[in-house]
Amino acid sequence: METKKTLFFSDVQEYYDRNNDKWSELVCKLYDKIEEGRKEKKIPVYFTKYRVKSINSIFLKLKRYSNNSLDQIDDYAGLRVACFFEDEVIETLKFIENNLAEWGFEIKEVFGYCSNDKNDKYHDYLTNQTTEPRKKIKISFKKSGYRSIHYIVTDIATKYKVEIQLRTLLQDVWGEIEHTISYKQGNIHPHIKESFLLLANELSTKDRQLSYLKKIKDKEGSIELLSRRMMGLQPYLCFEDDIKPKFFEENEKVKNLVQNYEKLIHSSGIESTKEEKDNITTLYDNIVLQTKAYESSIS
Repeated sequence: METKKTLFFSDVQEYYDRNNDKWSELVCKLYDKIEEGRKEKKIPVYFTKYRVKSINSIFLKLKRYSNNSLDQIDDYAGLRVACFFEDEVIETLKFIENNLAEWGFEIKEVFGYCSNDKNDKYHDYLTNQTTEPRKKIKISFKKSGYRSIHYIVTDIATKYKVEIQLRTLLQDVWGEIEHTISYKQGNIHPHIKESFLLLANELSTKDRQLSYLKKIKDKEGSIELLSRRMMGLQPYLCFEDDIKPKFFEENEKVKNLVQNYEKLIHSSGIESTKEEKDNITTLYDNIVLQTKAYESSIS
């Protein structure tokens, strides 16, 4: 029987020194791509942060899992992406999946840490919606109550791996506290384990409540758009009938604004995207500003 080589701290140090620059380069590249999407409002990300494991952390992980292969660790470099709502997490997942190839990466594995709730959105996405092959996806239910989605992605050119974790803000807070109190501490008191599970269940309920509040707000915005479509501009701008047509036709800038506004308002529906709603609001606000300037000039 072949005897496994015992890894010493010096082995980890040498491995780290040899690979750290590449880990840092790749995780920064992914961070920049996701931040670019956030700043351009393509994805509803609240924050993104990254890290490369320290030498001490790598060494302790090897000992904790009795692992003697440095090449089997997937999360030397890691990103954490947090959103307000679970729907936004899924929207961000889709964005990453659709752009990874262009960024020079491919998905190696997907780990879904879900709850036992039949309405769990992460479970539903990973089993019914994602375009990734089912064989890459591993779904599990952590006894601690931990919920998140982890993607292990590989740089196509170098085969180096990066882990991307996605979750809501509430899930991230829970994860940070649980990590501080429980993770890497060995045997944990049963009461602490049970308490974290109860807390995870409560936070899952709070996540759904917050998503419901957002859904109500979005629906109200859609109803307002529908009202604007049916009633036109006048009830919102409060013009006199004889002022509106003349002003809107004579001022070329306002004429274009109104035409774009009416075109957009009639093409949007109840399920309009946030970008469409923002564009409508911006056009409307510009029309109001121009109108007020005109009214001041004739008063």
